[in-house]
Amino acid sequence: MASKRVSLFLVMLLLLASWAAMGVASATNAPTTTLSLQSSYHGSLNDGDSTYVAQNPIFVLSPSAIANSTLLNTEYEITQNGQLTTEMSDISALWDNTLVAFLIGCSFSFEDALIAEGLEVRNISQNRNVPMYRTNIDCTPAGPFKGKMVVSMRPFDSKDTQEAIQVTGRFPSVHGAPIHFGDPKLIGINDINKPDYGDAVTINNDEQPVFWACGVTPQVALEQAKLPFCITHSPGCMLVTDILNSTFDQR
Repeated sequence: MASKRVSLFLVMLLLLASWAAMGVASATNAPTTTLSLQSSYHGSLNDGDSTYVAQNPIFVLSPSAIANSTLLNTEYEITQNGQLTTEMSDISALWDNTLVAFLIGCSFSFEDALIAEGLEVRNISQNRNVPMYRTNIDCTPAGPFKGKMVVSMRPFDSKDTQEAIQVTGRFPSVHGAPIHFGDPKLIGINDINKPDYGDAVTINNDEQPVFWACGVTPQVALEQAKLPFCITHSPGCMLVTDILNSTFDQR
């Protein structure tokens, strides 16, 4: 199976047509752009077409890097003025050189490590999309971008919860350790069996829900910012790169 053979790093795609309007150089004027939320420059990839920022892994790709890649194989949501207007699997007709792509680390990347430690990842064993929920946790605002955190959930018993914390804590670039486990109501989730995105999974009587920060959070921020136009991935439909998961293991 390719995902196990290659040990892939999964990411989220944001395409912002109003990038220039937000006061940042457009792709036309700056084919390669670096965005750092909190950390220092680490290194470059693909001969300058993209840049990796350590600790807070955001790739900002030029249109040429996207156009010449094989990454655009997913499901997309089209948002206008903060409202979801349509979903599609092919965005070729919408692409132009004013767009910039952001690729953000995904918790799918640490699932191989959980399985390698003998832990069951329920969304995988039940062949479902991971359940994701909107919470009552405020994110730190950045300009027009603000909103509540979205989390993904995987259930474990008490012993395996501690193991999962240790394993995923080695991967801070792909959300790292959980932000909460136990009572979902404490973070604003009223019905654990009704995720806002993805699919519900079985939680056994001896298990508790364990929650990780989720890359769908930026889509909530985009809703609040009410950008004129943007394209995002559909939750759970991730892009796959050739970067090894082991690259981000800080064991």
